[in-house]
Amino acid sequence: MKAGNSSVKKNDFYILSIINRAISLNKAFILLIENKNSLTAVSILRMQLDNLLRLNAINIVDNIDDFLEHF
Repeated sequence: MKAGNSSVKKNDFYILSIINRAISLNKAFILLIENKNSLTAVSILRMQLDNLLRLNAINIVDNIDDFLEHF
């Protein structure tokens, strides 16, 4: 797949999905804190940690292409 003068790879979509999720979770976290709903805000933090683990998984696997096929 091409985007401008560059090709877009599977890992680009994987990373962009993590970034998109992180942005959405940050917006939700801010709203929850503003509404003093700290109990639910804590679960949003857990989901952000999940994002970090997903991103780190790319460094752990031996073959990124195989990993992305199964994701």
